[in-house]
Amino acid sequence: MKYKDISSHDDVIEILCVGSIENSNDLAFLDTITEKNKETILDFSGVNYINSCGFGALVESHLLFEKHQLKLSFRNIESTIRKAIGYLGAEELLNLLD
Repeated sequence: MKYKDISSHDDVIEILCVGSIENSNDLAFLDTITEKNKETILDFSGVNYINSCGFGALVESHLLFEKHQLKLSFRNIESTIRKAIGYLGAEELLNLLD
């Protein structure tokens, strides 16, 4: 996965993600963000595929942010990916924005 655009305002950072999430370390960059912002929003409008390792990375990243009492949200998730998140029962765990 690649990151196309990063913007920050009012302790919120928004990151436009593109490509696919296929490795457990695709979201490892988030480790460095946890100390700098209260909320991070990942815009997935450019993400077209997530495999099981990628889903694991989403959950792991969410739990990391929760541990630091920060908020990680996901926006513009493609419909088939959103359905898969629902099948896994992760909709309640992840902060999915419409």
